[in-house]
Amino acid sequence: MPDPKNIIAGNSLTGRARGGDRAPHLRSLRKPQPDGTLVKALARARRWERMIDNGVYTSDSEIADAENISKSYVSRILRLALLAPEFIEAILSGRRNQGMVLEQLERPLPASWEEQRCLISARDNAGTAARLRGSGST
Repeated sequence: MPDPKNIIAGNSLTGRARGGDRAPHLRSLRKPQPDGTLVKALARARRWERMIDNGVYTSDSEIADAENISKSYVSRILRLALLAPEFIEAILSGRRNQGMVLEQLERPLPASWEEQRCLISARDNAGTAARLRGSGST
């Protein structure tokens, strides 16, 4: 009779499930990771905002010319500097993905954080409903 201390059950020690996927049951337990592109965009927005506040630049056009990038990109990124703190925290903690944030920045956001909360919540709900309709769910 084999020694119970030396029994190996299936692939449990390799961390691989069938099909070669490494521990799929642990995937949902992973801590969300911030999107590097969004974190960089937030940092850039804060830097540009400080430069405007300090008089280095007076407009998004000046920033675009100095950085050799499009004015529309500068405008979208600068909107990140106006986000309510909980949205910034969600980006930095990985709870907001790049697609959702960039889609929301296509249109101007209100300066009021309370209005942002209402607007973003409504946009999130509309996006969820559209995704459900597109997947055939009712």
